[in-house]
Amino acid sequence: MSLVVFYALPATSGLGFGAALSVLVVGSLGMAAPVQGGVGVYHLLVQATLLLYGVPKEAGMAYALLAHTSQTLLVVLMGVLSFIAGMSRKPTMAAAPETIANHELN
Repeated sequence: MSLVVFYALPATSGLGFGAALSVLVVGSLGMAAPVQGGVGVYHLLVQATLLLYGVPKEAGMAYALLAHTSQTLLVVLMGVLSFIAGMSRKPTMAAAPETIANHELN
């Protein structure tokens, strides 16, 4: 995902796989920080990492915002789809309360 988002901005489009891996590792540390959703910490760490590769501050922050937003939206979308898929299934016989009650009587 880090490499794909590089192509979205002109300032980061020339960076390669090594830079994407660096951003991924440092961004993961930002997400692991005890801050809800890594908001703020992720952005600052990614921006600082991109500064090491010669990307200007503004472009680094734009990249961090774009990458974080797209990843968060993907997680929310997949969560909603999973919830809908889980709720649309019929309960199995073992999970039905009347089946459990009848089984205990026998």
